[in-house]
Amino acid sequence: MKKYAYILFLLMATMLSCSRFSEDVARKLIMVDILLKQNLPDSALRTLQDISHPEELGTEQYARYCLSCVRVQDRARKPLTSDSLINVAVRFFGRNPDRFPPEAMRASYLQARVYEETGRGEEAMELYLSLEPRMEALKEYNLLGLLNSRVGRLFRMQNRVEQSIGCDKKAAKYFKLADSRQREGYALSMLGYNYLYLKQYDSAMVYLQEAKQIAGQINDTLLLSESLIYLGIANDFTGNTPAVKLYLSEAAVYEKSDRKLMEVYNYLAGAYFKDHQYETARLYANRALALSEKLPVAYKIYGLCTSVWHLYNIERAEGKLRMALDYYYKYSDAKDSIAVLENRNNVLEVQEKYKAEELKAENMRLLAERESGRLAQTLGIFSVVGAVLILLIIRWLHRLSVLKRKEQELTKEARLKDFLLKRLDVSKELVTLAQYPASDSQRLQQKLKQLVESQSFNLSDQKELIDTVNELFDNFAVKLTERYPQLTGDELQLCCMVRCGFEAGLMATAMGMNLDSIYKKRWRLRRKFNLEHDEDFELFLRKLV
Repeated sequence: MKKYAYILFLLMATMLSCSRFSEDVARKLIMVDILLKQNLPDSALRTLQDISHPEELGTEQYARYCLSCVRVQDRARKPLTSDSLINVAVRFFGRNPDRFPPEAMRASYLQARVYEETGRGEEAMELYLSLEPRMEALKEYNLLGLLNSRVGRLFRMQNRVEQSIGCDKKAAKYFKLADSRQREGYALSMLGYNYLYLKQYDSAMVYLQEAKQIAGQINDTLLLSESLIYLGIANDFTGNTPAVKLYLSEAAVYEKSDRKLMEVYNYLAGAYFKDHQYETARLYANRALALSEKLPVAYKIYGLCTSVWHLYNIERAEGKLRMALDYYYKYSDAKDSIAVLENRNNVLEVQEKYKAEELKAENMRLLAERESGRLAQTLGIFSVVGAVLILLIIRWLHRLSVLKRKEQELTKEARLKDFLLKRLDVSKELVTLAQYPASDSQRLQQKLKQLVESQSFNLSDQKELIDTVNELFDNFAVKLTERYPQLTGDELQLCCMVRCGFEAGLMATAMGMNLDSIYKKRWRLRRKFNLEHDEDFELFLRKLV
């Protein structure tokens, strides 16, 4: 009894610990969601790292854990190099889209993001476009905004800027419906950038002013800096130099990126050079030159080329031709480096495209192998099922044939029993007659004679007996006649009745003979068959045929 109580206690303790473990994980996953809404992906990542042994979670919680991991990676702008985690979430929530509609949509969106990050742009675009109608039906405005932003980016990478503008407009609309001001601002800023690319500067400045206004309202310095830079560039193209200096000087205050700050300084150097403020232009050009030294090679060369060109123009304008020539040599070297870099980039781009095509072909091959494996597995299952069905059918047909054969044998046996029962009636009557008194011997003999004559074999009875024995005992009479053609008709009948197990009295009555005649016939048959004295006659007939 104590043993069972101990086991019960252990089970209850295990269940309670599992329950606490599950509740703790649920709380942490909810906290991750809250932190992501507050745009704190690093804190969300630390919360996820506190979950130990996630592989031991239940199916639903593990799917939520995998989905949260990919969401955090995407929000923190960490590279998405594998689709193993997101596939877990897609498989679970994809099987239950009606039960978990938001999770299913988010999992599919992040799967497209993984495709995009791993160089499978076409698959990403196809999945994005297929998700949009379902998201609209569920009114997932935030996800719709993100989706259209990603599709717009893919269009920009393909130089399809007009399609990109359409997607960015939809993204801004959906973010506004979702009351996501920050994302709406970035979508408007990207619209301004696209219109700058198309040289539609008035449209660009309209959207950039809206983005700048939103950035000021939500105090987003990154968005504010981006909007100011694009506004400065747009005014530079329209020749409004004071506006260029105003916007870019303000952008330089908020910008934290060395690369963008270098570009801002170069634009400012150009703007002040146009206003013949050479000292200020030289100041910004030197700042840009100093920042370019900190950048990676690609950005360094482009920054160096631009800033040195500004310095060359400044020195030449001030008549310092010697210094201008030195800067021109540096500019020429930078241009040569840019040409080499562009050639290298072209080669790398071709190599990346080749790798992408190779990866796509490999994925198609693996998919085809998987499908062929599934087909082979399905065919194997069908083959096994078909073989089992064929065996069952064969067994069923065999049982039918056995039952039919038994039925035929039972029919033969029934015919023989009927035949024998008719002859047994004779024996019963003989027994009855034997009970008559001796004084009636003459009348008894006459009655016996009539009975024997009426019940003795006629030709039809003989044929019926032989046919029945042939059917029941595998052509016994035919084979016996072939082996002993010298047998008479009475001897053949006697052999048939012996094979059927007739008693001597019944044989005598059926053949209209007395017992002595039957015994004599049996003795003659034994001589014909060359039987020994102690050899059983009926057993001999059984073995003979």
